[in-house]
Amino acid sequence: MPTYKWDAKIGRTDAQWAADDSDLPTIDVISAERDGHPFIVVSGSYSWDLIGDAAKRTHQIWTNLYTHLVSTEDLPVALGEPEGRDLINGLGMSRLPMSYNRYVGEYPFGHHHGATLSVVEHEWTDPLSVPTRPAVWELLGENEYAPGNLETISFDAPAPEFFGATPGTLHWNGRNGWTDASGRLIAVLRHSVNVGQNELLIDAGFLQDWLTAERKSLIWVENTGKDVYREMGWGKSHPGALVRSQVRAWTPGQDLRTVPPGWQRIPARGD
Repeated sequence: MPTYKWDAKIGRTDAQWAADDSDLPTIDVISAERDGHPFIVVSGSYSWDLIGDAAKRTHQIWTNLYTHLVSTEDLPVALGEPEGRDLINGLGMSRLPMSYNRYVGEYPFGHHHGATLSVVEHEWTDPLSVPTRPAVWELLGENEYAPGNLETISFDAPAPEFFGATPGTLHWNGRNGWTDASGRLIAVLRHSVNVGQNELLIDAGFLQDWLTAERKSLIWVENTGKDVYREMGWGKSHPGALVRSQVRAWTPGQDLRTVPPGWQRIPARGD
């Protein structure tokens, strides 16, 4: 997982640090590994905090990562429309559909999950002029194997498309991911304790084969921002904030493609 070196703030005012876009981290989405096997990062949330003398967070870098599926023949349009756009507030590409209050092990085929999928299918609005589908869903559900305070859990899951027809080619392992019929871990949740980083990974070989068979490409939307947290007594002053929206895409057999990012810049404000 990526790191951030807070040395970049030394000798700078908060306003100077918040306005500088040269030190923003970028998630390496295609080179993840687990137990020596290659994986692809399909969703993630990350935060890097600077803690002050009072043991409170004073500055933060954060990233949220979303993925979408698009027909490979539509990829030029799908990359052109978000190019240079602020995707925090535009196009609706920074969101996940959700299935909630259902058993995780039944997703996506249980009766309740199926009802939710039907509603989402009916109400989902494509963010681009070409058809797209979210590659990841958010689950807020019940883990029937977890004790006590872990009974209700929330995490990201592969989109229903990856599971195939009922009863599905992938199955929840009761702990941290989904396996195929042979027991091979295909999708796995990765969490770093006390670091603020959570990811969903999909086996690179599985994903490449699936995208190739379906003639699809994968698009990442990576929103990364800088924030300075206010202290009492600041008055109306504020050092500003910054968000970069970076879009990348991968088609099996081709190199990762990146388009120019969009920006949201909130200027510093004096009293």
